[in-house]
Amino acid sequence: MAKIAIIGAGVSGLSCAWYLERLLPNAHIDLIEATDRVGGVIQTHTESPFLAELGADNIATLAPDGLKLIEGMGIRNEFVSPNPKYRFAQVVQAGRVYPIPNGFSLMQPTQMAAILMSPILSLPGRLRILGEYFVKARRLDEDESVESFAVRRLGRECFDRLVEPIVGGIFTARSETLSMKATMAQFVEMEKSHGGLIRAAFAKRKSEQRSDTMARKATGARYDQFMAPKLGMSWWMNTIRAQLKSQLHLSTKVDNLAYTSNGKLKIASNNSALIDKEYDHVCVATPSWVASKLIEGVNPDTSALLDRIPYASSAVAILAIRKSEIRPESMCFGIVIPKVENRDTLAISLSSEKYAERCPADTVLARVFMGGAVRPELMDQSDESLLAIAIKESKSLLGVTSPPMWQKLVRWNSAMPQYLIGHCNVVQDIRNHLESTKNLSIIGNAFDGVGIPQCIRLARMTAEKIATSSALSVLLLACVIGIVCSHSLQAMQEARLSSSESVKFSAEEDAKLRQAFERSHDGWSVDEVLIHDERRASFLNACRELGGAGTSKRSDKELLQRLVQLRKSDKLDVKSTRRSDSDVDEFLVAAEIASRLMHDRYSIASDQWFVDPELLKEFDSIGLAIANSNDAYSLRKAALKLRKSRALKPELLQRVTDWHATIHEMPIGEVLENLDSISEQPGVYIFRDSTGYLYIGQSNNLRTRLTKHLSGSDRKSLAKYLGEQDLDRITLEMHVFGPGSPALSTTAREAYESELIRSRKPRLNLAP
Repeated sequence: MAKIAIIGAGVSGLSCAWYLERLLPNAHIDLIEATDRVGGVIQTHTESPFLAELGADNIATLAPDGLKLIEGMGIRNEFVSPNPKYRFAQVVQAGRVYPIPNGFSLMQPTQMAAILMSPILSLPGRLRILGEYFVKARRLDEDESVESFAVRRLGRECFDRLVEPIVGGIFTARSETLSMKATMAQFVEMEKSHGGLIRAAFAKRKSEQRSDTMARKATGARYDQFMAPKLGMSWWMNTIRAQLKSQLHLSTKVDNLAYTSNGKLKIASNNSALIDKEYDHVCVATPSWVASKLIEGVNPDTSALLDRIPYASSAVAILAIRKSEIRPESMCFGIVIPKVENRDTLAISLSSEKYAERCPADTVLARVFMGGAVRPELMDQSDESLLAIAIKESKSLLGVTSPPMWQKLVRWNSAMPQYLIGHCNVVQDIRNHLESTKNLSIIGNAFDGVGIPQCIRLARMTAEKIATSSALSVLLLACVIGIVCSHSLQAMQEARLSSSESVKFSAEEDAKLRQAFERSHDGWSVDEVLIHDERRASFLNACRELGGAGTSKRSDKELLQRLVQLRKSDKLDVKSTRRSDSDVDEFLVAAEIASRLMHDRYSIASDQWFVDPELLKEFDSIGLAIANSNDAYSLRKAALKLRKSRALKPELLQRVTDWHATIHEMPIGEVLENLDSISEQPGVYIFRDSTGYLYIGQSNNLRTRLTKHLSGSDRKSLAKYLGEQDLDRITLEMHVFGPGSPALSTTAREAYESELIRSRKPRLNLAP
């Protein structure tokens, strides 16, 4: 049984535990949290009649990972979309608020007329945005700051008045040090591929996809691509917790990790229940500055790199204000505040206008954001002073005249990672160093994105790697046993293969065998007789009792093998009336690995080891060791379930051995915005949507091949389908092969591709 510890019960740690339990149902998992609750910086304050989010108040759906987790949990109906009214954002200009122009998404202009009419910018500033079309693309590949990129392409005024407040509101970061590649690589790719942002918008408009239409109409944030739980974000975190079987240890402070003499990891903590435990794998799901301290003793190089990622602190004031006092022109989902306005706040979100039933109908819950890397000095002020600032800003920008009916301040100290210039290189260095520590993983919002879906994606991918590693350990153990017994195994294999040919029975023997089955099967199918010890014994006893014509002299294997042959040739003429509804899902992983290993050893189908007592014993030994169980019947039934549903994925054994495949997936709409996110490594790619698998292919360079597919595929059926569908509903799955993978060979990669096509049956491929 694999023993795994996850340190940190925020959204990353909870998601990792959730996926691990489904990949390794028999593993022992300890989920360790320093505070007295789960959720990390996701926290909902409920004080009747108010439901106030202290951290994130919703989840983006454009990146599919969060939505997939929600659907996997079976709670999609508990989430709601933003209200249609006031679904836009505004920006402060000279103390007044104005709508962000239609068609200005983060920093890409897509509706020129709306931008030309906006009062936010001067006429020279608006004309300078239009001049972006003529700005030459940057030739250098080095990372640059958001400020550098935006000023270079759109001009200083556009950066100061639009880009900086929008970006600052999202990342609470200083744009002059914020990395473009780490935060908005899609715009870097637009410049690289199309020569500029406006040119890219024109190129996308030709496709007339729904996602493009939304981008042209977007006003800063695409609010129709978000959703939130009806009962608050903490409800979601607690629901994940409730669905876990893992042992949760709250109020447990971890001091450090250390290796044991046998290469496992131990945790030093204030929890006596964890003192003597040794773990096969530890996943650290904390801020990187916390992770740095924890792993300093086991991986000092990675610890030093983690310490290079700085964090910012911020404060959020929640004010319950009277809706009647808010100026009509100030009503919206949110207001961002440029740094050049010299105000003490970063943004104001009217959260109760985004999602219903957060407060009484005559009240608005306003969240006022302060501090961050933009104004770090404000964090030195008292809670009372920060609340006073928030109230003052609500009066100035919203028109409120009365004191709030209810107020609360929350501080998030060192909670927001800062993706500085060169961040991507630091993250890659961290991952390279972690390769030398196979039983240690680190996840969280310090790596691939601060959003909830990005955290969930990394947690899921890490869970898959841990599960693969655990399956490999069991497989290696089986291989060691096989090597010890190699000589006898080879002899047994040769004997079995030679005897696997069709068994010759006379007509009289067949009649006796059919009679024995009819007498003993008690309504069960042939498969059930093969996999259930008592039913199999009953059939064999009936064969012995009937005897005659040599049947009684046949071996058990010959009798069972002939029974299968009669069933397959439809010569049994005995109907089954009983079915077993056993739940064997927890045995599927073990059955799959054991089945693939048996097939690789003997090149025979499952029927052949089910009829051979020695082979069946070997199959049971492998599978039950993986499942950590003695329920041989459920293991065998799981193997039958995989075979009958054609779900026995031939690629699984390849994944858990030495293929070095990393699997990524994202919606096509997201891929189009960031083609640079596609690896240039060799790999296999899969297009799919809600109807199933569409197309599977392989390439020596995934980015080159997929760019061709997405710009007009040479596969006519695929090109036609992509041209007719909403691209945000199509997902691209990429199996990327790293150094040392056998799939770097075209022949091996084509075999991998063929196995995927056989098992997944994409409808736009020809069968291999």
